[in-house]
Amino acid sequence: MDIWTLKETLIDQQYEMFNKVKKGDLVIDVGAAIGDFSISVSKRAKKVIAYECDKERLSLMEKNIKLHRAKNIVIKDKKALSLNQILQQAEQVDFLKVDCEGCEYQIFKNASKKTLNKIQYLAMEAHLFNPQMQANFSALTENLKKNNLQVKIVNNQVHDYICYVFAERNKQLSGF
Repeated sequence: MDIWTLKETLIDQQYEMFNKVKKGDLVIDVGAAIGDFSISVSKRAKKVIAYECDKERLSLMEKNIKLHRAKNIVIKDKKALSLNQILQQAEQVDFLKVDCEGCEYQIFKNASKKTLNKIQYLAMEAHLFNPQMQANFSALTENLKKNNLQVKIVNNQVHDYICYVFAERNKQLSGF
């Protein structure tokens, strides 16, 4: 699975399809896995906050960060429970990447308007394994739109039950 993740992140640059991390950005990486995305954007970002709760992946991420001498990555070795919790300390997040294997709906479930307004750009993998997830997906994308984020959905080229959600505040995503 980590090989597939590396392909998506580093070769395909899946999460930066419509918007690249820019110099000085605050990036939050929910589901940071082995740190591939966090490390690759840390060269441009001002700060990266990486959430990962799997102990084995955390250990690999710490080794990878050290190996790449990435000094501006802050590891949160806990499960991201809610968007309100994740963004409570931030005034604004320039780039929010979410790939947390089905937990995305719980994270966004009770997100306040104030919290959603902090997001400038979102790149998220969404899972559609069952009717409940599909209903949650519809509610999530409608809530993003309701909170002035322009949303673009891109199907996964390999899996019918996974797609990507890109959302941007006050700008038109290329490819709309």
